[in-house]
Amino acid sequence: MSELDDIIMNEQNGIQANKKEQPAEIKNEKSFDKEAWAKRRQEIKNDVYAMLDKASSGLSDPLNFVRYLAVQSRFDRYAVSNSLLVAHQMPEALKLRDLEAWNKAGVYIKKNETGIYILEPGKEFKREDGSVGTYYEPKKVFDITQTTAVQKIPPKKRYNERVLIKALVNTSPVPVEIRNDLPENISALYRSEDKVIHIRQGMKGDDIFRALSKEIAHARLDKGDYSRDKCEVSAYGIAFISCARAGIDPADIDRKKNPFEGKTPKDIRQELSAIRDEANSMSQSMSKILEVKNKNKDAR
Repeated sequence: MSELDDIIMNEQNGIQANKKEQPAEIKNEKSFDKEAWAKRRQEIKNDVYAMLDKASSGLSDPLNFVRYLAVQSRFDRYAVSNSLLVAHQMPEALKLRDLEAWNKAGVYIKKNETGIYILEPGKEFKREDGSVGTYYEPKKVFDITQTTAVQKIPPKKRYNERVLIKALVNTSPVPVEIRNDLPENISALYRSEDKVIHIRQGMKGDDIFRALSKEIAHARLDKGDYSRDKCEVSAYGIAFISCARAGIDPADIDRKKNPFEGKTPKDIRQELSAIRDEANSMSQSMSKILEVKNKNKDAR
């Protein structure tokens, strides 16, 4: 069991699958202890934030980093913190909703299933410096595999590799040139001094996409204070997400060992936010091109 299973199990016992979840204490207003309920909620919140820091620090293990990237690639609208929490509790999750949303769709939670916690934005507050912050509260969600839903997650559409590569090339801020004289162990290379990407001639489609997505990521990260070593982890993360969303196995992308060794949980999340934003930007740019290709194909 995870560190939150006991809490989740206690709450789940008070849930009826076809009713909106609510703490057992408030079902009977006469016996409701507001102070005890608030204390319990704060304890859960503290546990979720502790789990978030643990999940962040755990990314020093490359395998945990891969699990996080896989989750972030599937849940593109999720903030980094919630993707970390999902990856820590249920890395295989496919589709997440809270109890009320599932019930409104006519879907109910299977018996003895426990949800997972994410953080939901709540009320805003003013800091001492006048800036506005947001309180975040724990929220329990359930994966589709924990429900009675009969529908399956539709497979991700796989585009023609030529169309995919064209869309990817269009996300590059620098020219891409085919070369036949790259070193044997290098498939593609972004040259910061020349502002150009060289890619090996004659590779297969998936290999082109994997190599090129990482070098395009390097080119997009070159914003003045650039060094390849400093940007290597971010470029890997962006390329992984780009490949996963395109239906290409990202496993063969070179990855750095201990990617976040020595960094604080907060620093790790900041770097992950930059990776997420750049990956989403690339995905959006590719989607626009792919949509045009689809419309032109349908019009024929």
